[in-house]
Amino acid sequence: AKKYFENALENNPDIYDLIPTYKQFVLKNNLLPQAIIFINKIITRKFPEHYHLHLLMIDLYNENKDVNHVLMYLKKAYQIKPTSEIANYIDNLSKIAH
Repeated sequence: AKKYFENALENNPDIYDLIPTYKQFVLKNNLLPQAIIFINKIITRKFPEHYHLHLLMIDLYNENKDVNHVLMYLKKAYQIKPTSEIANYIDNLSKIAH
């Protein structure tokens, strides 16, 4: 299943429900470190402006309790699609991280 998820994400991350289903698969199968590396590669190489992949990275790093990386990806997501919700989250998390 991992191979099929990765192939789909690499070629078309906009498939309906692919990202949340992949996240559930990753968490259920304890694949968090591998998923972080894989999604980072996809963002870097193919989809640097893909908002939902950035949100996935936020979720994955949040599961890993890595506040600094959550904050980094929040800022990237905000650059792609600025919302007041993300701005508030960045502000609140910045206070905790520093």
